[in-house]
Amino acid sequence: MTRDTHSPAVEMETLAQHCQQLRLTRVGLSLSTLLEQAAQQELSYSAFLTNVLATEVVLDVIDVGRHALGVRREGLEPLAA
Repeated sequence: MTRDTHSPAVEMETLAQHCQQLRLTRVGLSLSTLLEQAAQQELSYSAFLTNVLATEVVLDVIDVGRHALGVRREGLEPLAA
């Protein structure tokens, strides 16, 4: 029996592995949602890629902000007024 390399399950597995190798962890976690939105909105490839990369950037900024707030809460860096 041969493995169907174009089945949705295999494609998702491959995409998840690529995201992990590229350290796009946030995209990897949101991939199903991003793909569904792209299909529903009939996005072009470039629009889809823009959404994918924007997701990684925005969620990275949020994570950095959460980390900074955590440091400030511990009193190591006062919150500027």
